[in-house]
Amino acid sequence: MSSTRSRILAVTGALGGCGATTLTLLLARALAAQDWRVAVVDADPAGGLGLHLGDGLGPGLVWGDLPADETAFRSARLTRALPAWRGCRILTGDDRGGPEGPGRLWPILDALAREQDLVLIDLPRTWTPPPGAETLVLTGQDLRSAVAARIRAARMPSSTPALVVRQVGEDLCEAELATFTGCTVLGHLPEDRSVRQRAALGDDVTSSRGASRRAARLLAERLCDRPEPAPVPKPAERPPSWAPQWLPLGVALPQGIG
Repeated sequence: MSSTRSRILAVTGALGGCGATTLTLLLARALAAQDWRVAVVDADPAGGLGLHLGDGLGPGLVWGDLPADETAFRSARLTRALPAWRGCRILTGDDRGGPEGPGRLWPILDALAREQDLVLIDLPRTWTPPPGAETLVLTGQDLRSAVAARIRAARMPSSTPALVVRQVGEDLCEAELATFTGCTVLGHLPEDRSVRQRAALGDDVTSSRGASRRAARLLAERLCDRPEPAPVPKPAERPPSWAPQWLPLGVALPQGIG
């Protein structure tokens, strides 16, 4: 990777069920194949990202194993303790769920950003992206999705997101969608029946060699070509909703892991 520092990219959907988790994993795999050091953080309180990975997720820590009251982690140790998947590190949930709220993300993002080239966040639609993060919003071309994407973009205080367009609906063409939402269109995610089939079977949704994988590789190339965002604010500068009490030293993770 050519970048001199880590980037944080939040991926979210304009509407529920549009495939943002699948897009996150496709991008992670494509970028890891281009020698990026990638970590994926599942920010869904239900913590269900691991269900999209089949049996490919290795052993390691999940959200329920991390102390809820810790505000800093040792970067290298946290990275080694997370499960590996196709060259990426993954933080997801189990039957105990995922993070209870956005405040738990900052210590994790801060630690992983010191070790990785890119940290991808599978971001719930109701959460605001962390300051300094780039954002991708997955939307369809139907009017309902376009309205939701426009509202989502207007509520992002730090930067205008880029759109990834699913080729669903025919209400707006790409140019009309960009004008209506005020966002640029980074690329497309085609309908791919093999992805739906793998999801239904509980298999790794990125294993298909179909159109989705090809589209993700193109998106990854375009992300590599995009200029880096403004620096992430220091802890003292972060808004209260994203800034828990900050400690300068990391804490030890549970013994026997990492």
